[in-house]
Amino acid sequence: MQHFQPPSFLDYYETWKLVYTAGNANVYLAPANTLLGITRPWRFNRPEDPVRTRQITESIKDGTYVDSMLYLAQIKGGPYFYCYDGNHRRKALLRSQTDRPVLVHIIITTSDADIKKNFITLNKSNPVPEIYTESDENILTWLPLVNSTVAYIVKKFPKYQTMSRRPRRPNFNKDKLADYMTDIFTSLQREIYIDPSDLSINYVKTKIKELNENYKQIPITSPVVDNKIKKYGCAIFAFSWESDFVNLLVSGLQH
Repeated sequence: MQHFQPPSFLDYYETWKLVYTAGNANVYLAPANTLLGITRPWRFNRPEDPVRTRQITESIKDGTYVDSMLYLAQIKGGPYFYCYDGNHRRKALLRSQTDRPVLVHIIITTSDADIKKNFITLNKSNPVPEIYTESDENILTWLPLVNSTVAYIVKKFPKYQTMSRRPRRPNFNKDKLADYMTDIFTSLQREIYIDPSDLSINYVKTKIKELNENYKQIPITSPVVDNKIKKYGCAIFAFSWESDFVNLLVSGLQH
């Protein structure tokens, strides 16, 4: 890694104040609105939770927002800074069009692997989807499929999402769902020798719909669970669904 060198197009760089240098990183105090147009979410981050972004945006407006650092990385020679930690806060600040100062931690690197190491270090005390801690670098090639699959389920079945890491049937937790999808695609790769990056999101969506329709035909003994399934249409998470989903994915490829 190398120290950050401000790109020439950053004509407002003089508004950034260097706070300190930490190892191979520089930390700046920068007006939030100067991040517009030059920052992007890191491509391997979890999908955005619009509810969370909206909550942070509201807290900025009502004065209850508490600042914390944004972590950015620039791939050497690239035009953008990729935010690998703090994307909900970054997006909320940009939506608020505020010039309030925000701390930004910046590194310049040559690979996603370095960013991944920083991300894992930052999140050691928090639950992180298993995909980020796997040693097989090929997994990074199909991480977008995990994120797209999770985003599809969250959008299709929003009434079932819960913040609890131990959701009750028939609900799901988004981060735990990412873990399950990681396990499923990993088993395809390591045990069945199917490269998940060869699967299209449309194929995966089709199998999710098929799995759901199969489960909806099974009687549910719990009135509470049964009522929610009938009302909102998702039966998947009322069952131990992972192995059935793997079987559907594989069977569709064998025809």
